[in-house]
Amino acid sequence: MTDGARSRGRIGKGPGRLVRHSVRLVRILAGLLVLLLSLPVASAPWLLPVRRWRSVCLSVQRRCWARVLLAVFGVRVRVMPPGVDFSGPALYVANHTGYLDILVVLSVAPGAFISREGIVWWPLVGQVIALGETIFVNRPDRLSIRHTVELVRKRLGRGVSVVFFPEATSSRGDGVLPFKSPLFAAAEGNDGAAVPVRPLVLSYRRIGGKPIDDFNRDRVYWYGDMGLLKHVWRLLLAPGIDVVVKPLPERTVSGRRTEFAEGLRADMARELAELGRGA
Repeated sequence: MTDGARSRGRIGKGPGRLVRHSVRLVRILAGLLVLLLSLPVASAPWLLPVRRWRSVCLSVQRRCWARVLLAVFGVRVRVMPPGVDFSGPALYVANHTGYLDILVVLSVAPGAFISREGIVWWPLVGQVIALGETIFVNRPDRLSIRHTVELVRKRLGRGVSVVFFPEATSSRGDGVLPFKSPLFAAAEGNDGAAVPVRPLVLSYRRIGGKPIDDFNRDRVYWYGDMGLLKHVWRLLLAPGIDVVVKPLPERTVSGRRTEFAEGLRADMARELAELGRGA
């Protein structure tokens, strides 16, 4: 390639990159403005006299905020197959690769999250989590786990769905880590009033139109000792992300919880691998 051709290539790429970054900046500012303007009404559902009404309004708020933030990040979510019924109380579980999973799940399924303490201080995502009904847990504390199970049972008993990541940490997206089983006890209910467990397999397919692989995965997945703010900034500059949400058939907890959790993990891992082959 001649020096002139190289120069023309650089000139051609420069304006295109500037336009992309400008569009993304406008999108970020617009999304943040929407979130800022909605803050005054964020506490409005707590003024409603009926608890059920509050739960419905909070669920709608969480879903709207999640979808706005996904638009800010340039994330496109597709439920496969479309038209899945997410009504009725359930315990939703999903594989976990980073903070984006929270927004992806909230954008399609109603529910309050089980979250570790401290996440409320995360930028952007923490504000969505803080929108009421979140159950915070200190995982190393066994007493805290028991208390969390009782809180989840009460939420489910009131008709509020609950979401958690049974891996209890995020991974690099090439599999599903072993599940922690204690929180599945909440789905057994009280006096035999069990609620269904609904698995959601999250498969991030493409970034900027290219399949996610070992070279670009770290722009999407957040795991290990990655810095949060640096990762959020890189994600905001990403050229667009496509993710598929694949609900698996619901099931009820039966037998030993550890065996149930391992069987569920194996089913989700197989589906994740299958979705990866179809990328």
